[in-house]
Amino acid sequence: MCINTLIINVKFISSNIKKDFDFPEYLQGGLSGFFLRAYIKNKICLFSKKTTLVSTGLLIHFSDKTVRVVIKPISIIKHKYCLIIGNPFSIIDYCNFYELKISLWNCSKKNFYINPGDKIAKLSIVPNKKIKFIYI
Repeated sequence: MCINTLIINVKFISSNIKKDFDFPEYLQGGLSGFFLRAYIKNKICLFSKKTTLVSTGLLIHFSDKTVRVVIKPISIIKHKYCLIIGNPFSIIDYCNFYELKISLWNCSKKNFYINPGDKIAKLSIVPNKKIKFIYI
């Protein structure tokens, strides 16, 4: 199986993201995607049965029209804490930079806390490609 490389242009909302949050943290050795972290200043309480929109601090762009981006929950967050990602099957327009924000819904009966830098989701590339980042 031949795996091509997908070039993703990345802009950071703040120059501290790359060093503070160890970006990128790849899935499976650079194939298929990377983790998304909460880029927030203070801890957020996501109350039971409520939703919130969490910034990742990243703006991304790629020009490959054949690629789709899927934002998935991290297994432990989904199964242990009953957090669901809103609209996980995002299709990102290849023409523009978009800030990645994650919509989270707390389906449990307990409040859930999100700390700065917490892993909140993973971004996967379909079809599977090796990722190369160009920092802008």
